[in-house]
Amino acid sequence: RFRISPGGVLATPFLVLYTLEDPSLFVIFILAFIASLYSIDLFVKRYLVYGRRLFYLALIVSLIISAALYMILNPKFSTIFFSIIAGIIAYNSHKELMGGAHYMKITGVWFGEFVIIYILGFIIYNI
Repeated sequence: RFRISPGGVLATPFLVLYTLEDPSLFVIFILAFIASLYSIDLFVKRYLVYGRRLFYLALIVSLIISAALYMILNPKFSTIFFSIIAGIIAYNSHKELMGGAHYMKITGVWFGEFVIIYILGFIIYNI
């Protein structure tokens, strides 16, 4: 059983739009996602943080990591890439894990959704 939240449903298509333009953003996203998920896990275990504050934490970590990695990977940038998408997906994944879902099931469904939307987007983008 999967509980779908609007943030989780909308975040993946936005990620596909970003990666169609610049595939290096997918690497930035994965690293920001891992950092956000780790920070959520760390703060839940150490401090009494939950709900909206936990969501804001995931967004802030995602913004900081994505901007820093973008500046490192693209030194000749003209704009800074900030992304809250990794934080949204990390928060939704954390909620699913707290609900008793298995990590591989969540990752598999998300990756399958990403691949299908990416293929459709690639076809539409190149028409």
